[in-house]
Amino acid sequence: MPEFDISDLKLSDITGQASQETVTTIAAGKKHEVVLDGKAKGSTLHWYFRGKDDCDIKFHVHVLPNDAKSGTPSTLVKSTGKITTDQGSHTVESGCKWTVCFDNGFSWMSAKTIQWSVMIVQNGEMPLVSDDGKTVPASPAAAETGSAAAPAPGPAPSAPAK
Repeated sequence: MPEFDISDLKLSDITGQASQETVTTIAAGKKHEVVLDGKAKGSTLHWYFRGKDDCDIKFHVHVLPNDAKSGTPSTLVKSTGKITTDQGSHTVESGCKWTVCFDNGFSWMSAKTIQWSVMIVQNGEMPLVSDDGKTVPASPAAAETGSAAAPAPGPAPSAPAK
C-alpha cells in the first residue's frame, strides 16, 4: 500500500471547516490527555496531529458512553505505536466522553512537541475545541448567541444589485 505525505495537512483540509491548532510539549515519560464531550447522538470526533521535527509519539482515543454504569471501562477506539503524524475520526451512536491521549511515556529523556487539533461535529454543527477541551464558537455571531454552530459552507453572499 503506498504511503502518502500528510506533513502539511491540517484538520481544516479534512473537514472543510476552520480549525484551531494547538502546540503542546509533552515531557519525557509523560502524556497529555484531553477529555471531550460528545453530547449528541451521531457526534463525530475529528483529530489531526504531527510531531515537530518528525518526533514520534503514541496516540490513543478512548470512548465512554454517557449512560455507562459507574466503573465501566472505556473502549479503546484508536491506538498507535510510535508515529509522527495521524488524522482520523470516530462517530458514536449516543452521547459519550472521548479521551484523546498523546503519550510520550516510552521516552526517558526527550520531550516531544506536537501540533494538533481536535474538533467535534454534533448535528452538522462545526464548533472548534481548544486544548483544554472547552468548546469555542466558530463565529463571532455564535459567541454572542451562545450557539456553537458554524456558518453554512459555501461562497459568501454577494451584495444586492443597485
